[in-house]
Amino acid sequence: MAEAGWYPDAHDANMQHYFDGNDWTGQRRPNPAAPADQTVRRGDLPRAAEQPPSGYDQPSGPGQAQGRYQSPGQQQPWEHGQQQGQQHNQQYGPQQGQQYGQQQPYGQQQPYGPQYGTPQGEPAPRRRRRAPLVIAGVAVLAVVAGLVTWIAWPGDDAPAITYQGKEVAAAADTLTKAERSVATAVRERHGAKNADTRCYFSRPKKPAAGAKGSDVENVLQCGPVLFVDGQAGATYLRVPLTDAAEGGKVTLSPADDVREQQPAARDSGVDLVRPDGEEAPTGSGGLKVPAPPAAAKDVLTTAALGTAGGSPKTVDTTIAGKTQRVTLTKLGSIERYGVGDDARSAPAGQRLVAFSLEYGTGDVDSSRRDPAQLVVAGGTPRDIPQPTGDNYVIAAVPASGTAAIVLDESGYKQSISLPAGKAGSNSIAVLQRTHRTGYVGKTANVPIRLSRGSVKVPATFRATAGLVALDFWAPGNTAVHPSSPKKAILSVRLNYRYKGGTYGFSPALVRLKVGSGYVKARNIATSKNKILNVFEVPGTFTSGRLQITGSTKDDGVTVSVRKTVSFVVRVAKG
Repeated sequence: MAEAGWYPDAHDANMQHYFDGNDWTGQRRPNPAAPADQTVRRGDLPRAAEQPPSGYDQPSGPGQAQGRYQSPGQQQPWEHGQQQGQQHNQQYGPQQGQQYGQQQPYGQQQPYGPQYGTPQGEPAPRRRRRAPLVIAGVAVLAVVAGLVTWIAWPGDDAPAITYQGKEVAAAADTLTKAERSVATAVRERHGAKNADTRCYFSRPKKPAAGAKGSDVENVLQCGPVLFVDGQAGATYLRVPLTDAAEGGKVTLSPADDVREQQPAARDSGVDLVRPDGEEAPTGSGGLKVPAPPAAAKDVLTTAALGTAGGSPKTVDTTIAGKTQRVTLTKLGSIERYGVGDDARSAPAGQRLVAFSLEYGTGDVDSSRRDPAQLVVAGGTPRDIPQPTGDNYVIAAVPASGTAAIVLDESGYKQSISLPAGKAGSNSIAVLQRTHRTGYVGKTANVPIRLSRGSVKVPATFRATAGLVALDFWAPGNTAVHPSSPKKAILSVRLNYRYKGGTYGFSPALVRLKVGSGYVKARNIATSKNKILNVFEVPGTFTSGRLQITGSTKDDGVTVSVRKTVSFVVRVAKG
């Protein structure tokens, strides 16, 4: 409806007519500023009453519709309509006149008001547009309010959340807090989640006796999540809840730290519900078990292998010093090590090796117990940790480069290469051997001639050869060692009996034939008048011929071997 006020008179452009907001009144007044040619358009005036107001004058004058308010008895219906149509055609044009005359039967007079128009040539008041705008604004607000309500309250399908019969206060906040804790656990444990990972209240499908059907348990199920070495069928963390009364409601608070929780299969005896109505995905929600994160560069540690790709194999490589021995017993390249959250894969640009070491007595004694060391690409040596149980030593070595187990003692730095597991060229060869002893077990008569000046006396020495040993540091005098790590000290327990006494042969009378060459004996006894003959031989020595031959002069007496006597000396290979 239009506002109440004065409007140009539809029948007299020089007058104004008062509209009270609902209907025309009998009040009229001169129009103070109405132009002579002002046109009053259809729809510009307020709606008129169906009948003219009481005391209203019949319209008259040129350009006005005639007979508009005539009584039914004054004209025939169609005459009335035709007359009005002709008059309208003259004043408003044929279209309006035709419409008025042809469509207005007698007694159905056209309403008088702004929405129906006024005769052409009369002034038009301003249309009231505020009401439609206000109505449109209210409609928009109603739509927006409905949308907000739909977002805030999903509707009748949103599940009610109660605990022990009481409404759960701020249920959505409970889930949000738990989801933050789950996200922290997944991040720190190098796990996997996705956009469908959420927390849910657990509502028993078969409520306990006397319980509400909307009651939930005191534990949330949050998933899907997967951790290293997890199973695709176990993807939900159980997050415990603590309850606290709050007026007529109850507040449920989730545990702050869920990093120790392990995923389990979704509980089939409960429904997973949320205030927003979101449903849990089926199965693992597309998640896959994540691979272990990369280990730190140059890692050196001990760990179980878990489901490592590749496995160590049995080897037997030894490096030994004077006081300590290190044997590599297991070795292999692996793709990863450790179990679960502790599992790790190879660092970028490196590969992982797993190995086991055994420590033993050195070539002379067992006084040292220092660990072997790992040297990567010529870097600083690091002590190798000793694993326990079924664990292995784990080391990251260059994908292409050098790495070695190193034993540095008694002036010799020895190594075992990784991942090849071979002893280095600087290693003491004889100490890598498994077989280092032999036994001759033979006795022979050695014909001798003793002479001093012109006196010559024949004699026979009863010679016996027994234990044979290969060493790097000579037994009985550990200050003696070969000239090279590739060499070894061969000692043979050789003596003879003469006139009831036992003696050692002078080194001048003993030599060792190895291949086509001869090695002279060397007396390394630390006491005067004692004999301890040794020979420097290759560290790979396996056999030779010990010969008693030649002559020597001691204390003015010349001792000559009249016939060479030999003993075959053997040490098993390897």
